[in-house]
Amino acid sequence: MKRYIQIILLILLGLSYIEPHLKLIRLVIQRIILSLLNRVIRRIRRLWVVIVLAIMGALSLINMSGYANLIQSNVKTFYFLLIVGVVISYKKMNPQKALKKRDFLHGFMLFAFFWLVPWAAGFGIDGIKYMSFYLCIYMVSKMYINDEDMVLIHWIYCGLATVILAIAQFGTKLDGWNNNTLAIVALQLLMVFIITHKKGNKKQDRLFFAIIIFELILMISLASRGAEISLIIAVLLLKRREKLDRLLKKRSTIFIIVIIPLIFATAVVTVSKLTFFESLNDWSIRQFSKPVFNGRDEIWEESFIDMAETPIRLFVGSGFINSGWYHNSAVACLSSYGIIGYILYVMVFYKILCKGIPYWNDDFVRKCMIMFYIICLEQSMENTIFQATTMITTPYVILGMMLGRINQLKGVVSATPNNWDLVDMWNMYEGWKMQRALEKELDLEEEEERTGERRG
Repeated sequence: MKRYIQIILLILLGLSYIEPHLKLIRLVIQRIILSLLNRVIRRIRRLWVVIVLAIMGALSLINMSGYANLIQSNVKTFYFLLIVGVVISYKKMNPQKALKKRDFLHGFMLFAFFWLVPWAAGFGIDGIKYMSFYLCIYMVSKMYINDEDMVLIHWIYCGLATVILAIAQFGTKLDGWNNNTLAIVALQLLMVFIITHKKGNKKQDRLFFAIIIFELILMISLASRGAEISLIIAVLLLKRREKLDRLLKKRSTIFIIVIIPLIFATAVVTVSKLTFFESLNDWSIRQFSKPVFNGRDEIWEESFIDMAETPIRLFVGSGFINSGWYHNSAVACLSSYGIIGYILYVMVFYKILCKGIPYWNDDFVRKCMIMFYIICLEQSMENTIFQATTMITTPYVILGMMLGRINQLKGVVSATPNNWDLVDMWNMYEGWKMQRALEKELDLEEEEERTGERRG
């Protein structure tokens, strides 16, 4: 009992000593907490570009999976792009810089047409959902990606691609998924890995090529010929060749590459009508257990026939964007928006890629352009860039990174100074509180003087 009394007396004695210093202790604790929070926020601010790009890479991976409907990840991706894009636009937009009349007209027509056609056809905001990809390009182009960020993005996207390919090969979580879809998603993630690779010493380069070979071996098991060939082409084009570079940076080449899915679909439908094609199909079925184009020629032919039925379908389309089953981005766009919409759609990519021509000698810009060329070629057999329900952001991230690099070279985008200090903000808040208290005291004094005058 005596011991408890002694403890209580010691506590009371301690409190009696601490009480006069409570205000000082509270102030010290506040400063410690604010300093710790300040460090965390500064770290987040330094890594916010990496965090946003990592989220977009992960969402592209999830949105092609069976879990997308379960957790509504596609809808959340749309809102994520909308919120982050609006915030970045508000902070980075320069109201003093006037748009060219031609660019303004193109942007206005694109927005009005892509929004109104699905809305008028009864498909709600599907057009707005697709146009959020353009917001993705803009917001990534306004990000400052330093060397540290580049390294982190390099390994994050490599990790995402490796995870999906390794699980598909050795695990059971992805059983039932479309192998071709998995390979394409992994390919696009690996493209960012290739873009962000910086030539270093021989060990780093050997490690890079070893990883690419390992990813290719994993990809072969998925039996996606398009993804395998695209990855091989991407690596081969990394080496500069003067004649090839001169060809790839021409405006005419860019235009042909952007519309190559349409050229390919038209050529396939034409060839499928020739007499020898039936015997070629039979040979393919015997050798590979599937037709030459796996039924795509029939899908594309039916789409062209449907479009030609009425002038409205031909020029304006059906307004139905959720058309992943066309396996060709050009056919999907023509079916949704007709000839007018397809011209507006193609001009976006053409204009963006042409901006990279003067900066072709920059390794980062060159790799971004080449990777998007390969995506355009790959879209001849698949459609992953013209959809509204399945939000795959990686191709648009590549275009945004290219524009961001160009902005850095032009000096338009620079590192944001880290001037958000919680201690300073707290001091401002304390000063504001003191000012408010002083104003209240003055108001009370004035009120008392007025009351005294009335009584007198």
